Amino acid sequence: MDLPSKLNETSNLSRLNAVDAAYKGSPYAGTNFNAKWQGYDTDGNPLVKYQGDTYTAKQLSMHSIVGNTPVVLRVARGVRFVNF
Repeated sequence: MDLPSKLNETSNLSRLNAVDAAYKGSPYAGTNFNAKWQGYDTDGNPLVKYQGDTYTAKQLSMHSIVGNTPVVLRVARGVRFVNF
């Protein structure tokens, strides 16, 4: 594996770990991630995709958008919110 590919892979893994760390961290110190809207699951929970992984979240807006639209995934202790 060449150096640019290795650096890119390391960077992507670091971002995924950041989602998990923010989810376990302080409720007052959240982290924002640029994600893509995926729609809703069968229970009506919003779904977003970040770095190839799909997450359920709580929706902060009262409308829906087209799939793969850029959204902000806000993660803090035990809670994921999506805003668009």
